[in-house]
Amino acid sequence: MATLDDVLIRKCLMREIQVKGFTVRKDRCGHVYHFRWRFRYCPTRVSEGEERAMLAKLRKRLELRDDQGFTLIELMVVVLIIGILLAIAIPTYLGVTNSAKDRAAQANVQTAVTSEIAYYTQSNSFAVSSGTLDGINLVAGGGSTTAGDVNLYVVGASGVCLSAYSAGSAKYYAADVTSSGATYADGTTDPCSTSGFTGASTSAAAWT
Repeated sequence: MATLDDVLIRKCLMREIQVKGFTVRKDRCGHVYHFRWRFRYCPTRVSEGEERAMLAKLRKRLELRDDQGFTLIELMVVVLIIGILLAIAIPTYLGVTNSAKDRAAQANVQTAVTSEIAYYTQSNSFAVSSGTLDGINLVAGGGSTTAGDVNLYVVGASGVCLSAYSAGSAKYYAADVTSSGATYADGTTDPCSTSGFTGASTSAAAWT
């Protein structure tokens, strides 16, 4: 059986058939060939059934060569899925980040409380100057909202008030420290002042 690369050119009237963008020529003697191929003489005549088989093979070969892309609906589905994942992930990430900032501010205040009580035990007075105390940066007079800083207010002759700002919840976490221990509070404004707490006192466990 003659194939597409075993075809011949005959000196007879030609007609063209379009197959998937390629031109397939057929002479009136029944011979079929592709115009891009190099032709050789072949005395075998292609039958109608063989012609259909060859055209089917050509179509299949061309279909396999077609580049397959994404449809608009498929792209829209992908974008929708990505949007849903972002809508879930971003609030979760922000919530975790804000909670971490709150816990860091609370830990800084509690560390400063422990350090001030230890300092008082050794010196019979509290540390009241700006500087580093056991790795905590104390800012005398308060007013700092920088992460890692602890504001320090001197309360009378026997106490200090410590506070730290958290950008996570935009709140201050504070502790009023005396020789007998500490009480805790929080608020959107700094609870500490030179008079002690300006807001209602809470326990450290109430920090959320």
